[in-house]
Order: sequence, then C-alpha cells, then structure tokens
Amino acid sequence: INFNSTAIPDAEEYYSKSSFGSFNEIRNHTYFGNTIETSIGNIGFMAENYHRNNTGFRTPQITKNNLTPQSDTGLTQSEQTFKLMWEPKSSMYQRFEVKLGHSDMQFNDGYLGQTQAQFRMDPFNRFDGARFDQMNQESFRTYLRHMIEFSPDTKLVTTGYGNHFTRNWFKSHNCRSISGGVGNLGLGQCVANVNGANLLSSSPGVSGALRIRNNNRDYYLYGVQAVLDHHLTLGPTDHQMQFGVRYHSDQIRRWQSREQLTINTNADITARATTAPGSQGNQLQNTDALAVHFEDKIEWGRFTFTPGIRFEYIDQEFTSLGAPGALPPSMYSDIGLWGGGGSLNYNIIDDSRHRADVFGSVIRGFSPPGPSSTIETSATDFKVLPERSTGA
Repeated sequence: INFNSTAIPDAEEYYSKSSFGSFNEIRNHTYFGNTIETSIGNIGFMAENYHRNNTGFRTPQITKNNLTPQSDTGLTQSEQTFKLMWEPKSSMYQRFEVKLGHSDMQFNDGYLGQTQAQFRMDPFNRFDGARFDQMNQESFRTYLRHMIEFSPDTKLVTTGYGNHFTRNWFKSHNCRSISGGVGNLGLGQCVANVNGANLLSSSPGVSGALRIRNNNRDYYLYGVQAVLDHHLTLGPTDHQMQFGVRYHSDQIRRWQSREQLTINTNADITARATTAPGSQGNQLQNTDALAVHFEDKIEWGRFTFTPGIRFEYIDQEFTSLGAPGALPPSMYSDIGLWGGGGSLNYNIIDDSRHRADVFGSVIRGFSPPGPSSTIETSATDFKVLPERSTGA
C-alpha cells in the first residue's frame, strides 16, 4: 500500500510513451486524467494502461513438436489502473480516493538452462525439455483511502486495501527412468548427467520421462491501516509525531499437480499422464497480524533525534490437505515481535551554499517466517524462529 503510482493530475493531462528494442521488444505506457471543480467539491480521475511484449532472448531448438510447445521464450504483460478521488467542500480538508488495478502476464520460460559445453557453443540456446515451461499470472488490487486534516498540525490517513494474486508456473521438475541404468534424477542432476542431458535435449538413443509440475497457487491479502500525524512545539523543541495501527490478513492456497511425458529412444513423446489437482501440494496457510508503531522526530537547534518503536502480534495457521493422516488437519502458532531504535543527526554547516551533517543510529529489526515454517511437523522438521537483528 506504500508503493508509488501515477498520481491523479491537478489539470487535464494526457501521456503516452512507446519504446522498441531487440527481440521484438515493445513497450507502451499511456494514461490520461483530470481534476474538475464541481458544486460538491473537486473530483479527479486517472486511467492508465501499460503493455509490454517480446519474444525472449533464448532460442528453443525444437526437434520434436508433437505436443504444441511454446514457439518463443518471451513474455506478454499488461496492467490497467483506475483512480478516482473526491475532495468535498467541508470545514476541514478531506480527500477520498479509490484505486482499482488489474495485471496479467504470460512468460515462456523456467529454471532449466544448459550444460557448460552447450552454453559455450550458443549462450542463447536452451534444452528442448524446457519448451513446455510457462508462467501465467493475474492479479487484482484495490484500496479505499480517506484523509482528513483536523488542523494545520494534525491529519489522519485511513486506508483499506485488498489484493488477489494467482499464478500457475508450469515448469520442468525432474527426470525419471533414464535409460542406461541412470534411473531418477532431480533437474540439476539430470543436466549434469550425460544421458539426462541427452534426454532433455531430445537426442535419439536415450529414453525416460520428464516430469513437469503445475505450481498453481493463489495469494489473498486485505487489511486496514490508520496513520495519525501531529506537529507539536514544546519549549525549544519541535516534534513531528506519527502513530499508526494496522490489521492485516493474508492467505496462501497451494493446489499443485504434475504431468509426466514418456519419451522413447527416438525422442518421441509416447505417453502423457496427469495427476489429480492437489496431488503435488495441497496446503492452506493463513496469517492475521496486528501492528502498531510510534515515531517522533525531535528537532532542537542543530540536533535532530528520531526515536521509534514497532510491535507486531502475528497469529498463523497451517493446514495440510494432502496425505491424509500424515499431519494434523490444522496447526497453529502465534508470536509477538518488536523492533525500533533511534537516530541522531547534528547539522555542522547549513547555509545557502553548503550543508554538512554528522549522524548515527541504532536499529533493531525482525523478519517473521511464514506459517509453514513456524510449525514443527516432525522430529527432523524443526520450526524456524523469527530473524532478529540489531544494526548501527
């Protein structure tokens, strides 16, 4: 919710920029907007579109084309945003703003690269086995924001937000039943093995199977945040204080499946088997968090001291919906974390031509793990503790 985006213009404005580059790269960014004065206050809007397309810099060397693979390694991306704001005529300044956004992208590539020898021959080539790799993703985002100035020294900004992001990355996962007594190998081991690399290259003389996983996941998040800013003068000191509180909830839904392509010694794909959705990952993770923070920027002569503190309480739930009986239906964890610190700045020189400062700070931070990492699911699968650090 703190990312910068194109602002609603104060007056009628139109903008469009296109660029073209190598690998059929095309980019266009276009927006228009306006703010008009009405009998109920100022009303403004902004509509925006971004589009990008290319064919990628890697060239697939397709020797077998019997399953309609991707024809390039490029991407297609588009994003749309619409903003609407209203500044009503009231005794105190207020501003309401709503934002709606959508984006989608298709990317024809995965993790699979080349052997060192192949890279030396052609760094832009890639294995035939990667010709089915494709990422598809789509997201919707929105927020509703209200800002009110109670006085020239005090304002409150309240934001409710929500995002939904879904993606399915269909990409090479491992190699199975490789001939020559090799057997099953992970993707990295398959690349390093002679027969495995030949299988991925669709070279005749090697048989086996290539497994491709549908890494299908959905991410949801929503919350509400309020930030109060207040300016105060106490004797010789000037204070710029900020107090904030936020409730946040998010969810991760993992719903993965797998396809296996059987390849004969002529490099023909002779069979295709698909597992049931959820068979390769069927999990639900939920997190609810309440965070509060306080900061005070104190100016006294040439000194500026800024202390701050943040506390966050996190409640997490992990549900494994696959492998019945392997884990409890749901497992829970909760934790409270705090961070903060302070900085001190002294202004040595400050005139119209020069400025020199000396400053220092001590900050304590934290990074909490996700729900699947905070729960001990077996004697060998230990839970991950939150990361804490102090720096100066």
